[in-house]
Amino acid sequence: MKLKSLACLVAAALAGCVGPPSYQGFIEKDQQYFASIGSACDELRTHVSRDVADGRSIPSNEIPLPPALQSLHPSYLLVSTNTVFMTVGVDRGSYSVIWKAVESTWPAWQLSVFAEGTEKVVFTTTSFGNQARR
Repeated sequence: MKLKSLACLVAAALAGCVGPPSYQGFIEKDQQYFASIGSACDELRTHVSRDVADGRSIPSNEIPLPPALQSLHPSYLLVSTNTVFMTVGVDRGSYSVIWKAVESTWPAWQLSVFAEGTEKVVFTTTSFGNQARR
């Protein structure tokens, strides 16, 4: 009985330890990973209801997130017609992931990461965002 309880406690502790990737862990991912994050952001942006996608802050537990975004465990979301902004983590070590239309090179979309005053573009494509408003 005690062994079973101990196993349950260990499993619960391990499940609670799984969290978002660190900033360094995120930016070291490959282009296929970033494409999946971009695609998930585009899915969220185009499928969230219009009353939500007006640029207001959304607690990440209020809307269903695509699996690729669930794995980031966002603590904050902002969804608008041409942008998905999310904060990953809290306090020191947190960073922002931004999926947005690049107006100067339409129809390009880019995924960038912002941390400690520095923005890094990690992925750019013209394959997504077909339903964006101009």
